[in-house]
Amino acid sequence: VGYLVGYTDYPWLSPVFLSLSIVFQFYLAIAFLFPLVANRHAWVRLPAVLTVFAISLLPAPDTLLFPYLGLFALGLTTFHFYVGWLQRGTYAVVLALFTLGLSVSTSFAIALPSVAAAAALALVRGFEVRPLVWLGTMSYSFYLVHVPVGGRIINLGDRLDLGPLARIAVLAVALALSLAAATLYHRWLERPAQTWSSRVRYGVSNTTKVNPAALMLPELEPPPTKS
Repeated sequence: VGYLVGYTDYPWLSPVFLSLSIVFQFYLAIAFLFPLVANRHAWVRLPAVLTVFAISLLPAPDTLLFPYLGLFALGLTTFHFYVGWLQRGTYAVVLALFTLGLSVSTSFAIALPSVAAAAALALVRGFEVRPLVWLGTMSYSFYLVHVPVGGRIINLGDRLDLGPLARIAVLAVALALSLAAATLYHRWLERPAQTWSSRVRYGVSNTTKVNPAALMLPELEPPPTKS
């Protein structure tokens, strides 16, 4: 119900909630799109993903999912490559096309880091650096608190007549305090919520025991190997 604020005259308490409302819309949409975008047949899933991306090029209010579907299509394509449904060359062509399309539907400043992140997820495997793992673990909590914590500090610095070095110091302080707040948020809110949600048990319609992981991707099969 809180996500309906975007369709009223009331402002968001935090701009983070706006992006959360877009993600929430995607969760609802993917429940219906999943049989198409994760279909075992390429002639079904590829047109489905391209259609999802094409919709992002159409004009639509920024409170709706449609303008952001290009970003989600990028993630879906990366998923296809990760499970072996796309060859490396084809994936590279798709990334180039998505960079161009995202530059049109959003901006180049959004397209470039989005495509770079997708490529990193797809191509970099078995690479683990503890500080980066820690940052990744804190990333969702950091995402939630960076505006109410770091944003306030930056706003305070903007009100002061500061030189270039002082502005960098303000950014450093904002980043450090945001990470500290994210650490506390993750420890006392996010991790307990993950524990609570992991206790939810999903039943099946028959008495056969099923691996829960298999329920998540019922259509996925590894691509046939060539002799």
